[in-house]
Amino acid sequence: MKIFTIQPKPVFEQLMDIGHYYTKEELIEADWLKWNRCGYQWMIERLSEKSNKPEYCAFPVWGWYNKKAFVGSNYFKNYTDDNRYVIEINIPQKNVLLSDFIRWGLVLSGDFWSEKYIKEDRELIKDGEFYDFWYGEIEFSLDKYEHYKIKHKKLFDNWKTIFRIDRNEYVQATFWEIFKKQVVKYKIIN
Repeated sequence: MKIFTIQPKPVFEQLMDIGHYYTKEELIEADWLKWNRCGYQWMIERLSEKSNKPEYCAFPVWGWYNKKAFVGSNYFKNYTDDNRYVIEINIPQKNVLLSDFIRWGLVLSGDFWSEKYIKEDRELIKDGEFYDFWYGEIEFSLDKYEHYKIKHKKLFDNWKTIFRIDRNEYVQATFWEIFKKQVVKYKIIN
């Protein structure tokens, strides 16, 4: 499966020098992790259901299934350096989890997806403690996360709608690692 990933120069250099790249938790900004940990934990679980998570991988690597999603879009206009690489890789489909980039925002924000915005949906997540936990006001713990997964099962199940990707222009891809032998081509973003 052809996937495009955008990585900073140090990641690209590691991939080329060592021949392997995966995400290490200690390299993720603490503030970013505080505010986004729950959504990423949920995605880690979904990817683990599809592809075995190597023990040494902290988080998935992110990429794009369709080049149109990032080429020419405003998504990467905020990068001020020119040390980012678009890397085209060929990775086995069994190792990739595709999802809707737009709906992924619902998971990150702890919100509910509905074809019709139903009042009942909002009532399911009005638990203030849930929001405090989801938005980093309560320190993340896997135990607390598991508690909310049970308490808000309908909400957590609802997020699986992000895997409906038919006719979607913004399809993201998650996978555990990249190997140099998977690299088809690359270029620096200008």
